[in-house]
Amino acid sequence: MTLQQIAFFKSMIIRQLVENIADPKLRAKICESPEKPAEYYEQASLEFERSLYLELRTRSYDRVKELKEALGRIEAGTYGICHECEDDIDVARLMVRPTALFCIECQEMTERLQRRRLM
Repeated sequence: MTLQQIAFFKSMIIRQLVENIADPKLRAKICESPEKPAEYYEQASLEFERSLYLELRTRSYDRVKELKEALGRIEAGTYGICHECEDDIDVARLMVRPTALFCIECQEMTERLQRRRLM
């Protein structure tokens, strides 16, 4: 991977990291303390909405962790190298998933093995 490509992916990852950390709507919804609803269905609706936002927050934390790890791989000089076969990960794959750890072939093999274990 060229230095220019690495710089491009680094800026992409940093931008995504900032977006995930600075989501004010998500933070406000989770911290918001709703008034006591008058009806049972209103309470259920509020509880569902709160659980949905908590799930989104958890996913956001996971995403931030992935992005930070990708930045660490850039700094270590291992970004874009498959963790399984140690070949280069295709740039097109990194464009779609800049935090990818595996090339397409190794990712598919891992998913097939996981499906077999579930059966």
